[in-house]
Amino acid sequence: MAAPNLLLINPAGNNGRALQTLEKAARESPREIRALYQACERIVLKPGQRLSEPGILDRIRARRRVFICSGDGTLNWLVTALLQNHLEGKVRVGIIPGGFGNAAAAMLGIQSTKAGLSLLAEDTPHRKTDVLATNLAECPYVVFAAGIGLEGKIVHTRQWAKWLSAAGYVLAAIWELFAHRRGRFILKIDGGTKLSVLASSIMIANGPYFGLLTSAPKALIDDGRMDIRLFHENLNFLLNLQPQNMSLYPVDNFSYMDIRAKTLQVRGRLTLQIDGDPVKATDFLELTVLPKRLHYLVPKKSIKNR
Repeated sequence: MAAPNLLLINPAGNNGRALQTLEKAARESPREIRALYQACERIVLKPGQRLSEPGILDRIRARRRVFICSGDGTLNWLVTALLQNHLEGKVRVGIIPGGFGNAAAAMLGIQSTKAGLSLLAEDTPHRKTDVLATNLAECPYVVFAAGIGLEGKIVHTRQWAKWLSAAGYVLAAIWELFAHRRGRFILKIDGGTKLSVLASSIMIANGPYFGLLTSAPKALIDDGRMDIRLFHENLNFLLNLQPQNMSLYPVDNFSYMDIRAKTLQVRGRLTLQIDGDPVKATDFLELTVLPKRLHYLVPKKSIKNR
C-alpha cells in the first residue's frame, strides 16, 4: 500500500541545514506525528532537480496531500508543477519550514519546522490562497512576492554571499543602498490606467512578508488582489522593512504610492526577484492574480483567528 503522504525535501535549504532541522523537529514531536512522519514516502531532491520530472510528478499526482520541507524558492517549484499540470485543486500542500526566510509558511501561521510537521495529522484543515501568474517562462508563478529595482538588486547581489545567510542580505542591502540608481518604469493597472514613474523599487506583494521581514503589512494572500508599493529612494525601501510580528514605527509614509490590482504590466529595465530568488532581467513583466487557486494545509488556530 502506498504511503498516505508524500514528503519532498530540499536538503540545500537554509545553507544545507534543512534535513538536520527536520529530523530534530521530528524527534521532538508527539508520538503520533513521529509515526506519520516515518510513514511518509520521502523524496530528497538533488541539486537542480525539478518537480516536473515524470518520476516525481507521477508521485505528486497520485497523492491528495503533498508536504514540502524547503524554503520559498523550492515551494515555488512545487506550485509551478501543480498549476502547469492542473493539479492545484486536487492536491493540498503542507509547508514544513526548511529554508532561510520561510515567508509563505509564516503567512499561513506555520511558525516553525515542528509546527509544519503537525500538519501531518489527518484532521488538519486547509485554506485557499491566491497565486500570481507571470509572463516569464523562467518563473511562471509568484507565491508571495516579486520585486523590481532595488529589491531585485539586493537578491541578485546576495547570491555572491549566500553562504553568509542573513548577513549576506545585510551586506547586499548596504552595498545596493549606495550603488543602486532609480529607474523609469511604465505601469499599466488592471488593463486601463497607465503611469510613468521614477522609482528606486517596486514591490509586488501577495502577502505581508518577505523572508523574515514584514514588507507589505496590509497585503492579504486570499483577497484577489496584489499590493503594489512604489519607493522613490533606496533608504525608504529599506526603512519600510521590519521584523515579522513587530511594529517598530509606522511605515505607511515610506512608499510614495500604494496600489491594489488584479493585473499589472511593467515596462522598463527590470532587475527582478521572485519569491526570494533572482530572475533574469527583462524589459516587460505581466502579472495576473489567480484567486484562491492553491490549497494549503494550515494549523487549526490560524483558521480560528482569521
